[in-house]
Amino acid sequence: EQYEEGLRRTGLGNDAPGGAQFHGASKTVHPALAEACIDFEAAAIKELFPPIGPVKTYIIGEATKSDIERAERKRQYMNWQLTTQIEEYRPELERLLTQLPLGGSQYQKFNWSEELNRPETEFVPVDNMIIPFAAKSFYGAQRKTHRQYLTQEEFDGRTEQGIYRDVNIISINSSMPDMSKSEI
Repeated sequence: EQYEEGLRRTGLGNDAPGGAQFHGASKTVHPALAEACIDFEAAAIKELFPPIGPVKTYIIGEATKSDIERAERKRQYMNWQLTTQIEEYRPELERLLTQLPLGGSQYQKFNWSEELNRPETEFVPVDNMIIPFAAKSFYGAQRKTHRQYLTQEEFDGRTEQGIYRDVNIISINSSMPDMSKSEI
């Protein structure tokens, strides 16, 4: 609800608050909230995505020459992945950072794409990630559900890839529950 209200108050959505309630009425909002979100994103992206790449290395304990060389190879490879191979990484990160001040939490999901033969990432808004109310944190939650809006083509493709199981779903049209034998 907080996230939805924040989006409405930026004036970027179709249902901005305020103004008269008749056709053609002004729904003008102050742009300060939208400007603050953009300023936050601009400051954060400089820190999270510097020109040399977002990945840094840190070796715990005694570092041998081979450890340092291996860490450098990993750093270079992961920076190549995030800056070149995964084309959508930076735009998705920027979307996340722009929305972060409004929702307080946002998510970025990584998975392997068989079609692209590489990792891929997507921004997941906080209102599309469902965790149990009693969970103390995202990482402590026993179940995490990502609500997705798919086209039939995307759904069929995921079923063919084995991501989803192909099952027959029977639709029950009756809104009346079955009567038990004791009620008859």
